[in-house]
Amino acid sequence: MRLWTIALTCAGPLLTTLPCPAPACILCNQVRVTQTLREEASYPSARLILYGTLGKARLSNEAPGKGETDFHIEAVLRTDPKLAPEFRKRKGDVLVLPHYLPPQKPGTPTRSLVFCDVVGGRFDLYRGVEVASPAAADYLAGALALDPRDSRRGLLYFFRYLDHPDKVVAQDAYMEFVKASDREVADAGRYLSAAKLRAWAHDPNTPAERLGLFAFLLGSCGGKEDAAWFECALANPSGRTAEAYDGILSGYIRLRPKEGWTLAVKLLREGRATLPIRLSAIRTLRFYQAWTPRESRTALLAALGAVLQQGELADLAVEELRKGQMWDLTEAVLALYGRKGLDAPIQRRAIVRYALCCPLPRAKTFVGELRKRQAELVSEVEETLQPAQR
Repeated sequence: MRLWTIALTCAGPLLTTLPCPAPACILCNQVRVTQTLREEASYPSARLILYGTLGKARLSNEAPGKGETDFHIEAVLRTDPKLAPEFRKRKGDVLVLPHYLPPQKPGTPTRSLVFCDVVGGRFDLYRGVEVASPAAADYLAGALALDPRDSRRGLLYFFRYLDHPDKVVAQDAYMEFVKASDREVADAGRYLSAAKLRAWAHDPNTPAERLGLFAFLLGSCGGKEDAAWFECALANPSGRTAEAYDGILSGYIRLRPKEGWTLAVKLLREGRATLPIRLSAIRTLRFYQAWTPRESRTALLAALGAVLQQGELADLAVEELRKGQMWDLTEAVLALYGRKGLDAPIQRRAIVRYALCCPLPRAKTFVGELRKRQAELVSEVEETLQPAQR
């Protein structure tokens, strides 16, 4: 979304798009996470949310580069009832911004969403987002009316806007999916339109960062007619399908569990696929562990066991087993310690970390024996583990 290029504020700087934690949805790992409009509106400082157009801009005669601009309010999306009457703006009012903001294109009004507070008896307009049409105001009004506790209803609402012609709206709706948890995204998938998702998945212009999510969702609500597309994309990954491999594989497992898990195990056991593809497959395992750990347990153990056998990415498999508290493969994990080709520090530490967390007697015996030979290593790994992880 495009932010106004200068600060719209009387009392503070423009709040730009904020960096956020890593995406909640594992399948959206490639995406640069940004603040959504709904999150912006959740801040206490968003006491007024307005939609309108920038009007006449006037330069100051006293200070070069300074000036003011009329903002014509066309919709009031929020107004704090505690504000003094003079700060309660209505449709048709004109707000004078203390900055010179000429139109980007002469003769074309600049439509914007504005978030502001009142500080020290003055308007503090701290963020402006340029939008393409009044539809952005309708979209945000609908988003603000959603119950944040009803994630499924929320995602169904945002799904309707993923292909909206206003790019600000479409990107914001997509970011709501990015920020939803794996479970929330998966649970909403079966209620979505397979026809829309199918069209987006087949469209060569769909960016890779979205293709993975769309493919998984298609696997949740699609039918037999979609299997061929998944099989072709997984058999010949290239370009955007390679970048979105984790989402495509996740969708195929969702659509055809038996065939999908068989493919994942084979890919990880043989180790012939490129490293990025195998890492994508491990992200798929991570997604199912986060979403359906109990239902996927048998399949996850088979796939992670295949990684242990192949060896190259064994430390990643050991970490996934530890984090998921799956101790079934303890003997196989401990047998890797010191094995030729798997004796790098990162691999040794992963195995020691697993053994320290594992409650089985065999792991405790392993740690006791190792402590006699490499006490410093065991102590160092112990220090990296939080009490809750042990």
